[in-house]
Amino acid sequence: MRIEMGDDRVEYWSKRWGNKDIGWHKTGVNNFLSNHIGKLTDGKNNLAFLIPLCGKTIDMKWLYDLGHTVVGIEGVEQAILDFFKEQSLEYVRTEGAGFSLFKTPDSRLKIYLTDLFKIPTNVLGKFDAIWDRGSLVAIYPKDRELYAKRMKEVAADKCKYLVAVMHHDPEKFAGPPRNVFKEELFKLYEDTFNIEEIDRISRANVPLGDGTLFIEDSWEVLYLLRHK
Repeated sequence: MRIEMGDDRVEYWSKRWGNKDIGWHKTGVNNFLSNHIGKLTDGKNNLAFLIPLCGKTIDMKWLYDLGHTVVGIEGVEQAILDFFKEQSLEYVRTEGAGFSLFKTPDSRLKIYLTDLFKIPTNVLGKFDAIWDRGSLVAIYPKDRELYAKRMKEVAADKCKYLVAVMHHDPEKFAGPPRNVFKEELFKLYEDTFNIEEIDRISRANVPLGDGTLFIEDSWEVLYLLRHK
């Protein structure tokens, strides 16, 4: 089945996966997630996690092994196939209206191959926790309002949401990963969530773009959003 995507949102990333140009992919669990998992779970088990634009992140398997239910959304099929292969997980593939669903036999880990902006949110359900590392900073700025609207639609009443964004001068580097000003983050989410910064890491020594650009005042900043 070929999933139809809107404009060129997914084409860019498909080409990068095809060329194995995936320098953003981490080979271990994201430190922001592992260091702050308690803020998402409050020690509870079997929560429903959403990871938008998940790629093949190991974070999904880590959360799954902790006993949680995990749903990823991804627009590039190769990323999903790589994930299941590299994590040695069996999967069943089914087809829906505008999406393909890859899921483990126990249905606790699911990845939808689809356009994030088109899949009906009622298909996804509601989530106790959302982990966004590399999603909000990847999409076009023009799509951020719709993206935030969709995240709010799938957030359960007591949802907690970790989002990692980049703070750097967009005139020096347009991205991706794209700069997201703190003021914009609040504008997008403060109607539904209480927002606080809980961690940050300097990215001054991390190359951007083609691997030769360094920005001294560059930060990856983690925000915790709590449903009001």
